Amino acid sequence: MEVPLTATVLVLTLWLIALHNSSCSARRVVPNDFDLFDYGAVHHNTQTYDEGFSQEVFPEGWETGATTRDSFNSVNAQTEEYDPQAFLEAWEAKTNTFNVVDYGAVGNGQVDDTKAFLKAWGAMCASSTQGTLTLLVPKGKRFLLNAVAFEGPCRASKVNFQIQGSIVAPNNIGSWTNKEMWIHFSNVQGLSVNGGGRIDGNGAVWWKACGSKGCQRPTGGSGYARKITFEGITFEDTKNPIIIDQHYFAKPTSAMDISKSVQVSDVTYRNINGTCTDEKAITLACAGGGCTNIVIDNVSIKSDLPNKRSYAYCDNAHGTSSFSMPSVPCLSH
Repeated sequence: MEVPLTATVLVLTLWLIALHNSSCSARRVVPNDFDLFDYGAVHHNTQTYDEGFSQEVFPEGWETGATTRDSFNSVNAQTEEYDPQAFLEAWEAKTNTFNVVDYGAVGNGQVDDTKAFLKAWGAMCASSTQGTLTLLVPKGKRFLLNAVAFEGPCRASKVNFQIQGSIVAPNNIGSWTNKEMWIHFSNVQGLSVNGGGRIDGNGAVWWKACGSKGCQRPTGGSGYARKITFEGITFEDTKNPIIIDQHYFAKPTSAMDISKSVQVSDVTYRNINGTCTDEKAITLACAGGGCTNIVIDNVSIKSDLPNKRSYAYCDNAHGTSSFSMPSVPCLSH
């Protein structure tokens, strides 16, 4: 059946008129199902497309649609309100977030995603976008990382490493590219690591390799570690879940050895729970001038050993402890 061209044009014209007079909602068409309604945008009834929004509000790539998302109910659909700030916040959140998947990470736990993480980190560090910048490790995926160093300085004053999914270390010691460290941050100001995800270091492989021979300690250290917060962490059958150990030398030979210890201060452990493989849940073993302003707040770590209670070991540590199990005797309560 052939449809006359004039009829087609007439139908198209009527459709455009009907669409022009219909209710509309603005949406941002971007990867990863990025939805503006999650940022407070509401459906609005206007006689034109997004009347009142200037070109500055709609950067290149913004499009309009005639329907709201499925979860948008009929009550909200009757409102005549709209919020341009919601659109701006959504746009800012997208431009301030660097998803490792967008930089080639696979997240199947088998493919090495180290290069993709470094690529995302490099892009974030070089970005001149204002505000806090976030490197996102998305939920629902398991990312295999080999030894990796995330180095600064970054242009942003605040950097957020947000782990929503899982990061896992190689399960074969022979495949490690650097056996001295796994995930290393250096020269990064305003760094926070959060997200509620999981970091699996495959520690069992290393403890098995250690066996009865004992593990070699680091050869020394210098400088300082300060203003560090560990918060909202759950440990599962972990060896040394909370540890500060400045005894780098098995047999210190001089005062110089002690002076090489990293100066540790302003370290907070807050809202931490879980289990440890033995009885020692907390170790604060400080050398030289000691560790200062150590804060243990709302910590509960139990031993996995049957009928054994966890305990804390303290040496030359100073600070405060509250709501901690086990109790930390060297810190004030």
